[in-house]
Amino acid sequence: MSSIGRIPKRRVASWARELIDQCTVSRQDRILQCETMRNFYFTGTADGTAGVDNEVYAEIDHLASSLFSPVDPHYAITFDHSETDDNRAMGESAATYLSRDFQRHGVDETFADAVNWGLIEASCFVKLLWDRGGFDPYLVGQTFMGVFNEATTDIDRQDAFVHTSFVTPASFERSIKGHPEEKEILRRVARKATADMSDTDGPSGLRRLLIGGTIPVNLTPPQQAVPAGWVQWIRGPSAVMAPQTLADLLQVDELWVLDNEREDYTTFQLIDDIIIEGKLQRRNLSGVKGRHPFVQVSPNTTKDYFWGRSEVATLMMAQEAVTAQVNGISRTMRMQEDPPLSFQGITGNIDERRSALMKPGGRMAEMSPQFKIENHAPKLPEQALPWLESLYNIFHRASGFDAPVSRGLGDQGMRSGLQSNTAIRMATPRLRDRALGVERRYAALGDLGFQMLRAKLPVRFTLKAKKQGQEEPVAFLLDQIPDDYRLEVDAHSSSPAFADDARRLAFDLARLKAVDDVDLIRLTHPAREDTLIANAEERHREHAALIAAHPELLRKGSHR
Repeated sequence: MSSIGRIPKRRVASWARELIDQCTVSRQDRILQCETMRNFYFTGTADGTAGVDNEVYAEIDHLASSLFSPVDPHYAITFDHSETDDNRAMGESAATYLSRDFQRHGVDETFADAVNWGLIEASCFVKLLWDRGGFDPYLVGQTFMGVFNEATTDIDRQDAFVHTSFVTPASFERSIKGHPEEKEILRRVARKATADMSDTDGPSGLRRLLIGGTIPVNLTPPQQAVPAGWVQWIRGPSAVMAPQTLADLLQVDELWVLDNEREDYTTFQLIDDIIIEGKLQRRNLSGVKGRHPFVQVSPNTTKDYFWGRSEVATLMMAQEAVTAQVNGISRTMRMQEDPPLSFQGITGNIDERRSALMKPGGRMAEMSPQFKIENHAPKLPEQALPWLESLYNIFHRASGFDAPVSRGLGDQGMRSGLQSNTAIRMATPRLRDRALGVERRYAALGDLGFQMLRAKLPVRFTLKAKKQGQEEPVAFLLDQIPDDYRLEVDAHSSSPAFADDARRLAFDLARLKAVDDVDLIRLTHPAREDTLIANAEERHREHAALIAAHPELLRKGSHR
C-alpha cells in the first residue's frame, strides 16, 4: 500500500476500503469486550444475569458524576501575548456565548454521557457537527470507531481513522440530495441492497454484532411474555428492530485521512465500495482547517494503547466476590428461615407431619421416647458481614473514594467545617487528577466548538468598552480575536471535585478586596448572572455619580 498521506488519483475506492479494513482490525474483539463491561455495569455479572447487589453501577455513576458535571460548566479565554483590554473583553464575551450555546444544544450533557460510557467501555467519543445554524453533538461508542495505529494514544496524531454508522435508506437519500452523482449513487446502493437480501444468511454478522453489541438492538420482538422479560430491562433497555429494518440499514464508513498534499484532513464516505464523498473533490467536512469533529473521552488512559482501560475491568473481580458473598449470605438466611430437619422415632407420613409443623403455630406430638427433631440450618459466620463490608471498601479504593468523607459520609472526631474541608482535600488527590484530565478533554471540545463558531457564525457581537472614560458599545466578529488565545474551563467549573475550593477562593479574594462584587459574581456564576452583574454595575454608576456630585461624602468617609 502507498503512503497513507498520498491519496491516489485512481482506484480511490479500493484504496479507501483497504485503509478502513486496517483501521477496524480489532473491532470485533472490542465489541465483545464492551459487551462484557456493559453487562457488569447493568447487572453486576459477566453474562448479564441479574445480580442482587450490583456495586459496579453505583460506583461508576458516582465516579462519573464526580469527574464531570453538566450543571454549570463555563469557559474562559485568555491570551499568551495579546492581553489588552479590548481583547480581554472580546474573549470574555466569546467564552460566555460558547458556554451558553453548548448548554442550549446539549453539548455539555452529551459530554457527560461520554464520560460515563468512557468509564465503562474505556473510550467514548463526542462528534460535534454544525447543522441548521447551531451545534449538533453526537455520542459515538468506541466500537463504531477504528484507528490506523492503536499504539498512538492521541487521535489528533493518527494518520487515519474511521467512523462507522448505520442509516436508513430514506435518511441516506435525504443526505445526498443535490449530489452531482445522486441518481448513480442511489442506483448502485439499491443494487447492492438487493444483492444483500439475496444472501440466505441475512444481514452481515458484523452488522448484527456491531449494532446489537453497542446500542443494543434486539433483532425480533418477543412473541410472548416470558418470566425473564423483566431481566432484559435490568440488563439495559434495548431497542427492538425488525429483521427487515435491520437488513435495510446502510453501513456508512466515514474515513478521515491526513492529506499531505492539502496539509489538512480529507474526508471519504463509503457504502461498501461506493464512494459518496471524496471522489469529485477533496475537502474536510468539519469545515475547520486542520481539525476533525471528534473528541475522545478516555478517563483511564494507558501507555501505548489508544483505547485506554475500562473502569469496570478494575471492579470486575471485586463484584464477583461481592456477588458470591451476598449469594452465600442469602442462602444461609434462607436455610435458617426454612431449615433442613431430621426426625427420629417418628411415625406416619413424614412430609405431612413436617408440613404441619412448619406452619405458623404448628405442633407435632409423638408418643415414642426416641422421638427427636434436629435442626441442620447453618449459622451465619460472625465475619460474614464484616467481610462483605471489606469487599465494598475495595470498590471505593479502586475508584478513589476510600475515605468516607469523599463519599459524603462523616468521620468520627470531625468537629468543624475547616476540618471537613481539609479532610476532603487530603482524601481526593487521585480523583482531582482524573477530573483534571476530563476537564482538559472538555476544554478541547470547547476549542473545537469555538473554531466552528469562528468559521460558521458571521454574527457581530457587541460589548461595552470604555472610550475616554465613557462606556460605548463596540461590535466585533469572532475572527477578530487573536490566534494566541487559550480556551480553558473557568475555575474548574466542570468538576464537583474542585467546585467547593473554587467558591471558597472566590469569597476569600472578595474578603481581601482583591475582587469587587462584579468579579465575584463572574467567578461564582450564580443564577441570573447577567441580571446581577447589570444591577451591580448600575449601583457602581449611581455611587460614582453621587460622589461626583457630593465629593464631601468621600472626605467624610476618609475620617472614619
